[in-house]
Amino acid sequence: MRNIAPMIENPDSTYDSTICHICKQKFKLGEIRVRDHCHFGEGYIRGLGHQSCNLNYRATYFIPVIIHNARNYDTHLILKNLPADFAKIINIIPINMEKFTMFSLDALKFLDSYQFLDSSLDVLVNNLKTSNHAFKIFEKFFGNNRNKHLLKQKGIFPYSYFDSIDKLKEKQLPARAAFFNVLTNMPITETEYNHAQLVFQNFKCKTLADYLELYQNVDTIMLAEVFISFRRTAMQYYELDPVHFVTSAELTWNAGLKFTKVELQLLSNVNDYIWFESQMRGGICFLGKRYEKANNPYISDTYNDSKPHKYILALDANNLYGYVMSQSLPVGNFSWLTSEEIQNFNIFEYDENSDVGFILEVDMHCPENLHQKTNDLPFAVEHLKITFEMLSPYAKKLCERFNLKPTFPCKKLTPNFYPKKNYITHYLNLQFYIKEGMIVDKIHKILSFKQIPWLKDYIHFNNEKRKAATDEFTRSFCKKLNNSFFGRLMLNQRKKISVLGSVTEKDCKKNLSSPLLDYFEPVNENLTLFKMHKPNLILDKPIYGGFCILEVSKLHMYKLYYSNFKNVYKTKCELLYMDTDSLYISVETDDVFLDMKTSLNNIFDLSNYPKNHFLFDDSNRGRLGYLKSEAVQPIREFVGLKAKMYAFSYGDTCKKTAKGVKKSSLKNFTFESYKNILLEESSIRQPQCSIVSKKHELHTVIQNRIGLSAFYDKKYLADGGIYSLAYGHYQIENEDDDG
Repeated sequence: MRNIAPMIENPDSTYDSTICHICKQKFKLGEIRVRDHCHFGEGYIRGLGHQSCNLNYRATYFIPVIIHNARNYDTHLILKNLPADFAKIINIIPINMEKFTMFSLDALKFLDSYQFLDSSLDVLVNNLKTSNHAFKIFEKFFGNNRNKHLLKQKGIFPYSYFDSIDKLKEKQLPARAAFFNVLTNMPITETEYNHAQLVFQNFKCKTLADYLELYQNVDTIMLAEVFISFRRTAMQYYELDPVHFVTSAELTWNAGLKFTKVELQLLSNVNDYIWFESQMRGGICFLGKRYEKANNPYISDTYNDSKPHKYILALDANNLYGYVMSQSLPVGNFSWLTSEEIQNFNIFEYDENSDVGFILEVDMHCPENLHQKTNDLPFAVEHLKITFEMLSPYAKKLCERFNLKPTFPCKKLTPNFYPKKNYITHYLNLQFYIKEGMIVDKIHKILSFKQIPWLKDYIHFNNEKRKAATDEFTRSFCKKLNNSFFGRLMLNQRKKISVLGSVTEKDCKKNLSSPLLDYFEPVNENLTLFKMHKPNLILDKPIYGGFCILEVSKLHMYKLYYSNFKNVYKTKCELLYMDTDSLYISVETDDVFLDMKTSLNNIFDLSNYPKNHFLFDDSNRGRLGYLKSEAVQPIREFVGLKAKMYAFSYGDTCKKTAKGVKKSSLKNFTFESYKNILLEESSIRQPQCSIVSKKHELHTVIQNRIGLSAFYDKKYLADGGIYSLAYGHYQIENEDDDG
C-alpha cells in the first residue's frame, strides 16, 4: 500500500509549464517549480507544480468504513465490544463523551454517512431510484435473481420482536403484529407484510437468521450504492472525495474555498474575535398573534360574505442563507475608524455594493411612537435575560401551574423595545433601523473592511446544478452544500472538546498522569476514554463572515415584512409566526392572491403551484430570497403555542410541528389539539420511546415529555394568551404603574 512508484516521463503526455496543475494558479517569478508524479501505478509525471503544492499533495493511507447514523447507534456497539489487541491507535473527533463524529482504529476510519446525507436510508434509496443510477454493486450480488426487484428498497424487519437470540431459529416470519415498531409507534401495512413474506419465500430463507442476514446484506449494499453515488457527484462537481472529510460542512467549506480561490484574512487581535463572538445572533423564532381564522372566499364552507376578507399565508424564503452568501461579504483589510472618522461618518454614503463595509457598536432606542406600529416584530433582536417578574399575570399563572418557575431567569433571542446598549450590528441593518425610525444615541466603535461577493459564484453554481438536476438525490445534495457552508463561517471553537482513547496499557498510564486530564471513563476492559482539558484555544475561523450573514439574513426578512407586506397593507397585516426564513402572516384585503400576482410579484416564487392553478408562474423559479408558499391550498386556521410549536390547517389536512416531540408521537396530535391547548390554557404530556446511550451502553427508554403547552415567554401575553406585547413596550410599563 505504501510502495511508491518511481518517477517516469510519459512520452505521450503534455503539460503547461506556466500553470501549477494542482492549484491551477500561474507561476510567479521566482517561485520554485517541481515535477509532480503519481505515487501509484506506473509513476508517470502529472505536471509541474509549486513546491508547496507538491509537498501537500500527499497520498493518505486509510480504509474508510461507512455506517449510516453511526454516532447515535453503531459506534456504541463497536466500541463497547472492541476486542483486545484489535488496534494499537485510536483517534477520535468527538461531539461529547457519548457521541463521536468520527473515530479511527489504526487504518480503519469510521465515518457516519448521516453527517453527509441526513435522511433515512429508505429516503436515500428512493431518491437514488429516481436517477439513472445503475446499481452495479447490487447487480453483482443479485443480478441473476429474477426476484431482485423485491430488494430495491429499505428492508422490513420486526425490530421490537427480537428480545432473544433463540428467535433467530424460528422457521417463519412472525405475525404482522410482531412488526410493530415501538420506536416509531407504528405498525406495518398489510402490503409491507406481504412484501416481507415474498422476500422470505423467494430468497429461500429457512430461518429468521437467514432473513436477518439478507436484510443486513441488502442494507449494506444499498448504503454502498448511495454513498458511491454521492462520492461520484462530489468528485464530478468539486474534484473532492468525501471520505477525506467527516461532515458535509467540512466538505462544502473546502469545496467553496477551492472553487472561489479566495484568501480570507484571519483576525489577529483576540479582542476583535471576542467582539464578534459576543453578539452572534441566530435566526429569529417569534410568535405574534397566536390564533387566527381566515375568512377566505376560496374556502366556501367557512366563508362569511358579511365580514371582511382575511387570508393566512405561510411563506418560506428560498435558500435564505444562500441568498445572503451571494451578497458582498468581508474578506480582509480590517481597520478601526478613528474618533475623528467616527465623528464625520455618514452611514448612508454606502450601500450593499460598496467596496468597503462596516460593523458598528452603538447605543440606540426605539421611540414610543413606533411601539404599536412595530410590535409584531421589533427591530434589532438581542439575547434578552427574561425573568419571572417580566412575565404578564397570565404567563405567571401558567408558569406556576406547569411548575416552570425554576427555569427562570433564562436567556433567549427575543425582539424587544428595551434600549440597546453596546449593540453590534451590520451597517446595512443600521441603515434600515434608522430609516424605520430608530434613534442612534451614541456610536462607540466602527470596524471597516473590504467586501466582495466572493461566495456568489459557488452558491449560484450549486443552485444551478440543483435546478438542472432531474433527480431528488442531486437536488438535495446541492441544497445541503449551500446550507452547510454557512455553518463553517460561525464555527464555535470553544465548544470543541478533546477526547483521547487508550487501547494499550502504556497509553492509559500516559493519559492518567497527564496534568490536562479532566476525567476518564472505561468503556470495556480493552478501551478507556479520557476527557482532557485543552492546553490552548485556537481562534482561527473567519467568524466575521458568519456574523454578517446572520445580520443581513435578518435584515432581508425585516424588509420582506415591513417594506412589502406592512407597506402595502398597513395595519391590515399581522405577523402570526416567524422562524428564521419563514413568515406566517394574516392579511385583510379583497384578494391576496391577486396581490401576489401584481403588487407583490417582485418577492414571490409561484412555481410550486400546479400548472393549471391561476397563481402558477415559473418566471421566478428557485430565485434566492424569494418567498414561496408552504401550502398551495388556502389556509383555514393557525395556532401558535411557542417557538417551533404550531399548526395550521388547509384543505382536509394540517401541518404540525412541536420541537422535541418525535414524529411518531406528533401524529397523535390534531389541529384541534393545538387549538384546545391554547384556549384551555393547558399542556399535554406524550410518552415516546427512544434509544439512548450511557457510557456507550445502549438502552431503549420511554420518556413522558411535555408534548404541547400553552406557556410562552418571549412576549408579554395578554389575558387569553392570543394577543401580546413585545417586552419593553410602553403599555407594559403603564400597566405596571396602574397595578
